[in-house]
Amino acid sequence: MRSLLVSTLLALFVSVKGANFAFEDDQLTEADIGDFSDIAFGDATAVARAPRDDDEPDCREYPGSDDWPLDEDWSRLNRTLGGALIRGVPPAVVCYEGPAKDEAACTYLLRNTSSNRFYIDDPVTMFSEWPEGDTCHATLQPQDGENCTQGAFPAYVVNATTVKQIQIAVNFARNRNLRLVIKNTGHDFVGRSAGFGSLSVWTHYLKDFQYLPRYRVGEYRGRAARVGAGVESWEMFAYMNRWNITTLVAGGYTVGAFGGWMAGGGHSALASKYGLGADQPLSIQVVTADGRFVTADPTQNTDLFYALRGGGGSKQSYAFFLHSVV
Repeated sequence: MRSLLVSTLLALFVSVKGANFAFEDDQLTEADIGDFSDIAFGDATAVARAPRDDDEPDCREYPGSDDWPLDEDWSRLNRTLGGALIRGVPPAVVCYEGPAKDEAACTYLLRNTSSNRFYIDDPVTMFSEWPEGDTCHATLQPQDGENCTQGAFPAYVVNATTVKQIQIAVNFARNRNLRLVIKNTGHDFVGRSAGFGSLSVWTHYLKDFQYLPRYRVGEYRGRAARVGAGVESWEMFAYMNRWNITTLVAGGYTVGAFGGWMAGGGHSALASKYGLGADQPLSIQVVTADGRFVTADPTQNTDLFYALRGGGGSKQSYAFFLHSVV
């Protein structure tokens, strides 16, 4: 079951649980769905219960396939998202012949972006070229026959700032048989921010943070922090300094502090003393593959909590983190 991490509660070393972040209080309801069946919730038990249909497609839909959503479908999705849908245009398209060509913009990509946050704050880019296919790199002198193509850049991106938008994206992708990917900053080396014909959920601006001096869950009693999935390591370093705390995060300053880093194990320079990043979550709030917003911790949804912390994740138990307590 695919799920999307909203936030995490991480152990620092909270007597009552803190309230949700504001973005988590805006959730999808049946009234929001109305007659738009493409964003309806799924049946979490259906996959385990139903045998495979021989007519079921072997692949996800892609631009040009028979069941790829029509323009009006994307327009309706965008309206439902409150205008948060972005067409996945590769930034370097400005370097190639065509209506988007802009030599000044291309020169900027080549000369300035290594010293600013252009690519980190871009909704489409990812930093590993090999899973994308290197189909549209910045160059002032394209070789003969070289052009910019979509490759594994997402076809559309949801700039997620509420749980509701994430639920809509997850439901739309599932109901329309689309590939779904997740991105914060795009540092994911194994390519989970890339996908041909994909709909991407961009968690980059889910940057909420709350220090919790006292927290209790399961057998844990102590300090903790509630963190959003879009927080980067450099931002966590600042919070550590402010509150005189230590949390495990990625060593690279602009790498997402949680989400894919934590779900992939969470290696750091402090691992020999404190363990892996995946060892730290006390409670994780996620949107699951059926579009539901749930909490996983030692007392509820314990199997999901186990999977999210590295207990045998697979295509049936991958998570979209929204917030965590650590």
